[in-house]
Amino acid sequence: MLHSSEYSFRSRLKTYATAIFARLREFAPYAAIELVLPGGSLMALALWLYRRQRKVTVFPNSLDSLI
Repeated sequence: MLHSSEYSFRSRLKTYATAIFARLREFAPYAAIELVLPGGSLMALALWLYRRQRKVTVFPNSLDSLI
């Protein structure tokens, strides 16, 4: 029978493992590009940076926000 502290540890460990695997799943397509294509490291890095870019508004919707 499991003690409550051991159960808590296993529960936390399972939560952390799930989070790590979810993160690794995000990188799987980039790893495949890197392994398959020549120059894939640069292409995978460029695609990863492109997907993570934030959209910035160059011009505000109204000029009132400038004042």
